[in-house]
Amino acid sequence: MREDLQKKYDAFWENKAIDGPMLYLQVDNSPPVGDITPEQKWTDIDYRMKRFEQSDIAYYGDAYPYVFADFGPGSLAPCIGGNFIPAEYTIWFDQNPIIKDWDDINKLRFDKNSEMWNLMTEYCRRLCEKGSHKISIPDLGGTMDIIASLRGTDALLYDLYDNREEVLRCIEIVSDLWEHSYNLIADLLAKYQEGSATWWPIWSRGRSFTLQCDFCAMISPDMYNDFIHPHIKRQTEFLDNSIFHLDGPGQISHLDMMLTLPKLDAIQWVPGDGSPSVFDPCWDDLYEKIQRADKGITFWCSSTELDEYEKWLRRFDTSKGIFIYCVCKEEKEAKEMIKIAKLS
Repeated sequence: MREDLQKKYDAFWENKAIDGPMLYLQVDNSPPVGDITPEQKWTDIDYRMKRFEQSDIAYYGDAYPYVFADFGPGSLAPCIGGNFIPAEYTIWFDQNPIIKDWDDINKLRFDKNSEMWNLMTEYCRRLCEKGSHKISIPDLGGTMDIIASLRGTDALLYDLYDNREEVLRCIEIVSDLWEHSYNLIADLLAKYQEGSATWWPIWSRGRSFTLQCDFCAMISPDMYNDFIHPHIKRQTEFLDNSIFHLDGPGQISHLDMMLTLPKLDAIQWVPGDGSPSVFDPCWDDLYEKIQRADKGITFWCSSTELDEYEKWLRRFDTSKGIFIYCVCKEEKEAKEMIKIAKLS
């Protein structure tokens, strides 16, 4: 990566901006996917490499050539004893929970010979050997979401009341396994490239991850503080840079506690299906709270919202860390977004 661009990413991690908000803009002209099975889409690495070689993506603004090594959110689960089922748009990890009894957590082990681990490492290695793109760390998932896949979400919700100590012990076990697997995949990638990103392409010179906990949308702030917050804190301290994926209105009640984490760098906001756009003024209080806490803001937007995008930039402090990701339909949309940002 060019040093001047890397410095802009460095500034974002410090909640600062060089020349305004960062824009990761793409125009994807890749050929359409033909008729394939879910198994071929996700587990045929030769096919996935062919798709990569056929890709035709133009990058604008602060974007750089990057590939998300996607094996579904929570791909650590089948590497430590769970199962996976390829589907059309994702991979499911929660269809056949393996923790039937809490004694089963003693069987959780990292398996370097598991099918999923071999798929992830082979794909990352082969992409890196091409040498043309930065390659992400796969989405290992959030600790509690991984446990929900292994136990079953409904059962785990009851366990918060009925088996508190067992859940806390499982969190410690899975957190250890998460850090171990992260180090292994990061070490593999480090043989080919400096720095890291995950499924969200904000590049770090060090080790980074976009943390998440979809499970926390279903629990109270008190339960979040007891079960979730400590291991999120642990992950921010394990990493050099971190973002939290705030996924929908159901997680907003936990934002105040998240913002107290000194090593959390930014919040990625996703309004969720059926909610107003990221640029809607109804979210202004949320963005203002994030900026007051000295954290960066990042989100995905549609290029059809240029008027709302311009108004949003006028309402917020663009000398702070702001990173906007957009897949544009054509080059002129990308250039218009860059022009608007320079005038903000």
